[in-house]
Amino acid sequence: MKLVIALAALGAALLFAAPAHAQPAIIVTQLDSAATLMGNEGFELQDEIVSGDLRQGEDEQFELELEGGKTYIIVGVCDGDCSDLDMALTTAGGEDVDSDFKEDDVPMVMVEVPSNGTYHLKVQMAACSVEPCAFGVGVFAQGQ
Repeated sequence: MKLVIALAALGAALLFAAPAHAQPAIIVTQLDSAATLMGNEGFELQDEIVSGDLRQGEDEQFELELEGGKTYIIVGVCDGDCSDLDMALTTAGGEDVDSDFKEDDVPMVMVEVPSNGTYHLKVQMAACSVEPCAFGVGVFAQGQ
């Protein structure tokens, strides 16, 4: 329950993290805020932040190597011109793991990994008013 409350607080905090004119520094600011909130729940940022630019309707896919025995929360953020960013996590074989297609600009997906494996993360810019829109993704892990 505590984690659910923290995730809700994360979403609310990131909505007001920085004004649109601070782009793309807004991506760094939002993911720094996420790292602080996730750290309070025992999650640590893994690897580098992935970022880029997408036009409305475009997507980008990333390969993630995740370790068994860990719980991961993947957080996406986007700039002030973006109002809807979506993410979907699948196994290397294409099986759905978790997704966030809500109409928001801070998608989060969560997975508990039983063994080491390769996963695919698809990030889609669902709504962008001034194209292209900047986005960023942070992978946070908790576990051994």
